[in-house]
Amino acid sequence: MRTKDVLALALIGLGELRVDSHGRVWRGTQRADTGRAKGYLRVQFTVEGRRYGLGAHRLVWMVFNHRLIPDGLEINHKDGNRANNSPLNLEVVMRDFNAAHALHKLGKLQARHTPGAKLTPEQVLEIDELCRRKVLSKQAIADTYGVTVKTVRNIERRVKWTHLFGC
Repeated sequence: MRTKDVLALALIGLGELRVDSHGRVWRGTQRADTGRAKGYLRVQFTVEGRRYGLGAHRLVWMVFNHRLIPDGLEINHKDGNRANNSPLNLEVVMRDFNAAHALHKLGKLQARHTPGAKLTPEQVLEIDELCRRKVLSKQAIADTYGVTVKTVRNIERRVKWTHLFGC
């Protein structure tokens, strides 16, 4: 349980913040979800002189589901639009699902930093993690990253990129 989640819900209960049916957060007559971090709308608030920031999507999900977000879970935007906090667009998921959803369903790949390289070191580690957790099939992983199934197997078996795995 995150302290700032509990504090934000307390402010909802006190009427200092409110969430409308479209997933917008209000403080009085003004929007409270105007801050942004990595595309996510954020709510800033102060409790006992200490300033807090919280993703508006987290607050919207908790208000409409009448509970805290369980430890280890995240809020996924089903349509991939981080600014769309409609309650119908939000779901609580495991981190692995959230990452797989971004890669497989939304096609969000990290930018490649090495000219001519097929994969970045980060992508190799992501592929290894997806294989280890069995989130997607090897074919789906290969399709997502634009590589062959053989490449995915080589990463999984640590045949290539051994320096990334301490081999």
